[in-house]
Amino acid sequence: MGNDMMLQDREPAPFRDFYYFTNAGILLADMDGRHFPDARSTYDYVVRDWYSITGQRNIVEWPISKSAVLSRLYSVRFRFEEKLRWERQTEDMSLTNSYLLKVRDTAMEHGAEFRIIIIPELKEAEMDREDYKERYGSLFHHPELRPHIIWPETSKDYFKPYPDAHLNDRGHGVYGDFLLNLLEGL
Repeated sequence: MGNDMMLQDREPAPFRDFYYFTNAGILLADMDGRHFPDARSTYDYVVRDWYSITGQRNIVEWPISKSAVLSRLYSVRFRFEEKLRWERQTEDMSLTNSYLLKVRDTAMEHGAEFRIIIIPELKEAEMDREDYKERYGSLFHHPELRPHIIWPETSKDYFKPYPDAHLNDRGHGVYGDFLLNLLEGL
């Protein structure tokens, strides 16, 4: 579920990227309330401001900005705040749910089936289902979305090990077969 949850509202626009694919991984084009017009500016922001402090911000941060080690240690505070924001968003998925409802409504208007297929992240692949439903309760208990949720069996064996953590060939095969069977049944 991880990166399918929306942390901020955004207006999709033609030719406006949502992600940039870089040698450092996939970076969001919108971070900390800012939109970055290209991969280079996003990458620079992550390297210079996300994980370290550069330049004089205030009397406390100025000396920290002069040391790469202190800057990295100090930035942990901001990453912790980011983690807390993510946890709050996980508890209140109202933004994600509002977009899922729009997709559902559009599908129904056009006579299409609507399903939400749950494919957990590696770290949650073998999590107890009741704990998982509690963690993402805003989705699982949503009266209009709950009937559309389908949750196939999963296993950590379906994923590549960290740091990749994406589905491996076996996982793609299992979920692909599941989706084909689902589509054949419609």
